[in-house]
Formats: sequence, C-alpha cells, structure tokens
Amino acid sequence: MLSIKRLKSFPMLMLCVTVAGGLGVGLATTAQARQQSQPSFGARVDLVRLDVSVLDKQNQPVRGLAQGDFIIKEDGQALPIQTFAAVDLADDDAQAATWTRDVAPDVTSNMGVETERLIVMLLDPGTTDLFALRSTKAIAKDAIAQLGPADLAAVVCPTDTRQAQEFTHDRSRLLAAVDGFDAGREMVMDEVRMRALLAVTETLASVAARRKSVIWVTIGGGDSYTWRQVLTAARLGNVNIYPINPAGLEMPNPGAKDFEWALANISSRNKFLLATAGNTGGHAFINSNEFTSKVTQVFRETGSFYLLGYASPDTKADGNFHRLDVKVNRPGVTVHTRAGYYGEDPPDVRHPPPPPPSPAIDAIAGLVPKRDVPLTITAASFGAIGEPEHPVAISLGVARPAATDRAIDMDVVVEAFTFNGVLKKTVRVPAIVTPAAATDGEMQILARVDLPAGRYQLRAAAQSTALEKAGSVYVDLDVPDFTRDALSLSGVVMSPMPAPSATPARAFADFLPLVPVTTRTFGATDYVTAFFRVAQGGKAALAPVSLSTRIVNDKDAVVVTTTDRIEAGEFDAATRAIDHRYRVPLPPLPPGGYLLTFEATLGKTTVRRDVRFTVR
Repeated sequence: MLSIKRLKSFPMLMLCVTVAGGLGVGLATTAQARQQSQPSFGARVDLVRLDVSVLDKQNQPVRGLAQGDFIIKEDGQALPIQTFAAVDLADDDAQAATWTRDVAPDVTSNMGVETERLIVMLLDPGTTDLFALRSTKAIAKDAIAQLGPADLAAVVCPTDTRQAQEFTHDRSRLLAAVDGFDAGREMVMDEVRMRALLAVTETLASVAARRKSVIWVTIGGGDSYTWRQVLTAARLGNVNIYPINPAGLEMPNPGAKDFEWALANISSRNKFLLATAGNTGGHAFINSNEFTSKVTQVFRETGSFYLLGYASPDTKADGNFHRLDVKVNRPGVTVHTRAGYYGEDPPDVRHPPPPPPSPAIDAIAGLVPKRDVPLTITAASFGAIGEPEHPVAISLGVARPAATDRAIDMDVVVEAFTFNGVLKKTVRVPAIVTPAAATDGEMQILARVDLPAGRYQLRAAAQSTALEKAGSVYVDLDVPDFTRDALSLSGVVMSPMPAPSATPARAFADFLPLVPVTTRTFGATDYVTAFFRVAQGGKAALAPVSLSTRIVNDKDAVVVTTTDRIEAGEFDAATRAIDHRYRVPLPPLPPGGYLLTFEATLGKTTVRRDVRFTVR
C-alpha cells in the first residue's frame, strides 16, 4: 500500500490502488483535500479564482456575458471582480483529419491549461446485467470520442484497477483502459462505491480554476454519511457530478414475488442519482436506453464557462469558511460555481510544520502541472537488448530568458512513476539556461533515466532560484520489451541542423547520435532529421523487415509515402538492432499540420510510431 505522502504527489494513481484495496486506507480526507487547495484560495496575496458556468432553462450554456454581468459576494459582501475571462471550448473541426483528434502529440506543454477540462470517467455499473455492462463501456467510449483536444481525462473503477488510466490527452490510452475494464468481475458494495466517488471528488476539488467533472456510470446507491461528504467536497471544490444509469429503462419482472420491492428500489436509486447531480451542479440521466445524447449534454454544459478572480477582504489566517455567492444579471439562468473556500489555517506554534520540499519537488506534486516556468517535454525509449532496463532520452524545453547579461541556473528534477503510482526513478540535472542571442527560442535540458519495460508517467520540474519560480510538465511513456518482442521500434526523436542549444551536451552519447528537441513547428526550408531504432528481440534468426513511411496532411490526404526493405544482414548481430535516419521533406510541404508515421512489419507483426508536426 502506498503512503499518504505518495497520494499527495500522485493522487489519481493512489486513488485507483486504494479503492481497489477495499476500505479506503490512505484515501485523502476532506481536510486534506482542503489543505491541498489552500495555496490558491488561502494565500493573502493571491486572488480567489472561480470557474463559473451559466445555463439557461434548457440547460444550454449562456455565452457572451461580460465582466459587468457578474456579481460576487463573499460572506454577504459584494466585491469587485479583478480578472475575467470567457472560455468557450470549440467543437472539433468536422473537416479536419481524424488523426488530429485520435493521435496524441509526442510533446506536451504546461501552458494553456486554463481551458483544459478535467474529466474522470468513474465506471461503476453496480450490476451484472449484460445490457448495463455493455452500456457502461459504450458510455465511456462516447465520452472519449467527444473529448476536446485540450481535455484531460482519466478512467477509474472501484474494483478493477488493472486497466485504470491516469489523466492523459491520449485517447488511445483511455480506450485501452475501457476495453480492458472487466465490468462484471466483481459487484461493488455501496461503501466502496461511495469511497471511490469521494476520493475522485476530493482529488478534483484540490485543483483550482478549472472545469472539473465526474461522469459517474452507475445504477446508484450508497451510504448517506459518505454521500454527504461527497456533496461537501463537490460544492467546495466546484466539481460537477454527472450520473448516468447504464441500466436504462429498468422494470422488474411483473411476475416476481418481490415486484413492489424491486420497483421501489429502482425508484430509490434513481432519486439518489438525481439528488447527487442536483447538489453538485451536474445533471443525472436515468430511464433511457440512449446514451450518446446524454454524454453530448455533459460536454455541452461543461464546454462554456467563465473564469473570475477577486481579492478577498479577509486577510486573517484563521482557517474560517468563507461563503461565496455568484449571481448574473440575466433572468431565467442558473449559476454553478463553488460554494465557498477555507482560509489559511493559523500557525501551530506547538507543532511547527516540517521543512517544505524544494520548489522543484513541490512543482511535481500537483495533479496538474505548475506553470510559473513555461516548459515542454518529450521522451523516447531506446532498446538495450538483453538488459533489464532500457535508456530513455528526455528532452525538456525551457524558454531562454530575454536578452540579459547573465545566465539562469536551473535545478531540474525528473521522476518516473509506474501507472499504479510507484516511483521508480528520480534524476536531477543542474543546468544553466543561457541568455537569448540573435535568435530566441527554447534551450533543451537533457536527462536520461533507465527503466524496465512497462507504462510510465514522467514528471519533470525546473526551478530557478534567481527567478524564484518553478514549473512542471508531465508526459506518458511506453517502454517496449525490446528483449522479448519479436519486433519493436524505439521512440522517434526530431533534431534540426544546426544542432540546438542543449545541456549536458553529451548526455545521450552512448545510445543516441542526435540531440532531440521539443520543437514540432518548422520552417519550410529547415533541415530536420527523424531518428529511431528498429530491433528484433527473442531468439529467432534475424529476418528482413519492411519499413514504410507516410506523411498525411490535416485534411487526411497522403502527401508522402515510401517503403523500404531492411535485410537481415543489415541488423547488428550483437544488438539485433539498426538505426534509421529520415530527413523530413519539408521544402515541398505547404503550411499546415502533418502526421509522420513509421510502420515496421515482420511476418504478421506490425509496430508503428507517430509524430505530429507543423510547417509554418
């Protein structure tokens, strides 16, 4: 069992592990969730930030409101709004290529997170009925299909954690989690169901100024005590819960002896779902065998909202609760936002707090990345056949400071977690970010971590003592089993000429001949090389491999396609691998987005790697 300390640094993974354990050992309490949210809402110099949704009588978002349309009251006192932004998440472009939606970028950034919705699909059908079990997966897949490009989503289940998926932009990972979910493996007891919902709600509540929703696929039912805790956490943290009953139109067998009891039980469970939604600003969907439109309504309601900030007049560190009331000067509308917040707790002179972690470690600990230092990250694993661990090349892009006469020291920390929340490796890289020269841009900070085959999330943080700032960024990583898999591809790295500024200069000298960059936007005349490694594991004799390369534009048209044959004799006999370089043909490509795909085939086995890039 993981410790509560690890829960705070990797909350969703911890949640999946402990809920499956049965009775919530290590789950965050409401007080702990409140404590996590204090930096945004209890600090004396920070604004109180609210995400506010406004719906009309048809539950449609009300758009076009201005700052002057809102009134904020704290503890009954009207206060001026100091920051305002309207967020309207655009629907997917129907004319765009399917890959722009389905293929996740191999580079992630910690910027622009205000428009990211956090969505948890809590899969808890609570029945062995085959229709409900099939519907559970169908509902989750509908939700994944309707995710926007900036949405972060996770898949959680109370009893089957084997395929649970941490927050990610990658739809393929989310779909794999849903496909692997064994919904009928074990019935969920009411206590476990409510502890799972409470843990999810408290985790989301700890994140400020974001749209946070739980799509709770369940027939309902739970103990009233934990349910009240859920409602408290949801209201304080502005978490909307959207229950969807996968059993659809339920009706007990008319000839059953317990017909009246069964009918009353169905009615009671549905009322429970309606009350849960009504008390958290969500919307319950019951008594329907059609679910796609219901999922669409969830995304419609959460896709348009407003971000408001104001300065609290109460600067006392007394830990008191402050009630919030937000109104809009439009008739017939409903406003959903958090019910209030707790102020900073007074200092405890008898039990002084432990020394705080370094800013870099603290930046890694959040559910979502810290943005004070803009960062980008990419990671690629390379095979070391016969070795228990494989080298991973990590490139962290840090924006170089504006023209100045001094360099900036950076303390970089990278932690690698398994998908059940176990910290496998930590590496530190002291770096110096040099001032901007004739051309501005990013400097690449390079870090190497060796990992066994498996699924990981890498969390990197960069902290500058001189700037008194820290930032963090996260990326998912799959490390193939290069030793056992008959055919595997390393990750793909992109490297321009001339070589970019990077430190340490020779971090990957023993396994990678290029310096990987996090840039994926290039000029038409740039010289860019894609590099990867093809490996044949196992003990079979080396054999020829077919390698195809394809570039598709953002209208789904194939603009480049080639096929090569790698003969068995071209593979290194000792490493059973071969390096492949591909110069990306930028000059003939018009401006726009592209998908570069490499596919290797050996017999009936095909593996692929995708890289999204843009020509400006």
